[in-house]
Amino acid sequence: RSWKGAIELLRRGIATAHPVAFFEKIGDQSLKQNFYICDFVHTDCTVGEMFMHFATGAKEFTTKSNITIGNEEAYIQLAHYFNNMHKRGVYFRDLSGGNVLVNIDADKKLHFSLIDTARAWFFAPPIDMS
Repeated sequence: RSWKGAIELLRRGIATAHPVAFFEKIGDQSLKQNFYICDFVHTDCTVGEMFMHFATGAKEFTTKSNITIGNEEAYIQLAHYFNNMHKRGVYFRDLSGGNVLVNIDADKKLHFSLIDTARAWFFAPPIDMS
């Protein structure tokens, strides 16, 4: 499922770790002997790290690469990202803070990437707000 989720995200123009391989042991009822391998994704932070910082009352977040972004700016860019994702028919059912990786460029533009893709659902038409 992780392989298929990653392939479909990439096909729809949504960034994720590039899949490399998967191994399934036939007859493994436990699903503990199956493996999915993907590329490492370099990030400045996760959405969870930013949100935990903002939850303390902070109005800005500074990344490891020393770029600072305001909380409103981050929330707006993330909302646009999710809206774009839904327009592409992607319903990502595991939006925990650690599964949304963030890179910030010098212009304070956030670039998001999704990991843990096994639970994603995909639809042909865009997903509307209702």
